[in-house]
Amino acid sequence: KLYQAGFPMHPSPSAPSGAGAMGQCGSCSLDAAGGGVGAEASHEGEGTCGVAVAGSEDVVTQLAALALPLGDAQLASLTFEDRDGAAMQVVSQRLLELERREVLKGAFPECASASHVVAIVARSPESGEMREFIVCVKETFSGASPEVQMVMASCQISYEDITPSECIEYSFAEAPDVFALAQLSREALETYRGMKFASWKNMLTNPSCEAAFRRMLQIGVVTQLFDPNVFPTPEGSKALYEVTDETSGKLVSLPHPVAKLRIWSAESGCYEAIDPHLTGAPPEAEKAKWWDDLMQEFKLQRGEEYISTLLKGGR
Repeated sequence: KLYQAGFPMHPSPSAPSGAGAMGQCGSCSLDAAGGGVGAEASHEGEGTCGVAVAGSEDVVTQLAALALPLGDAQLASLTFEDRDGAAMQVVSQRLLELERREVLKGAFPECASASHVVAIVARSPESGEMREFIVCVKETFSGASPEVQMVMASCQISYEDITPSECIEYSFAEAPDVFALAQLSREALETYRGMKFASWKNMLTNPSCEAAFRRMLQIGVVTQLFDPNVFPTPEGSKALYEVTDETSGKLVSLPHPVAKLRIWSAESGCYEAIDPHLTGAPPEAEKAKWWDDLMQEFKLQRGEEYISTLLKGGR
């Protein structure tokens, strides 16, 4: 009932269960489940986590009195393994914060239809590695035990099985605090960023049509990660990043750079910010000069009047 009323349940993965486990994050700044009484008591600082937790003794005491989301029999029906397939031991479990559940719903429909979504943290007894698993619980009306289902993702680049909590979350400049989930691991992201700036420059210097060239000139230099499949543009902004090829009549997707990237840390119980800057792209302080130099090069190659007209939206 407290969870449904908006009290966040956010125990530290490394802390013991009970009242002492609440509010140990220490760097949260955003409100995840509607705030709740005492949410500011242990979250006065600004951090990258983005999830606020209950901090007052009254709320902690009430939360500690609640039964755990999953019982022993339900936990025993699930398999918790590290990336090498070795068994892991459950450390803690909690109802997933409402803000995080909203993000997951966009990528995993089962999280939208579930009665409850549970986050379970497990640790490898060998390496000490920690993973957060997401489990959907669906209540039945026949008196039978609730149905439980572990939710897994597949990295779009490496095709590795990962948990939803190991997926990259992203936002765009149009709504920088509205995040969506990409089924992309952090390791794949680091590999991916090394090739995207060259890909963008090739699109600019060898455009598929004049409409694409004009729009890319208007967008300017792209120095942050982009991909229409991995980081799809929301419907409301698609018209800004699509043009019609005059020859084929097909829609051409243009680079739409992300504004922010983040990933959940099972160890700290907080979000970690990830730099979206592309390898090889000019740093922020040099971006304007780099673009001006490229425009001068284009004007020499293709004509000053032609490039100036396209930059202004002409032709």
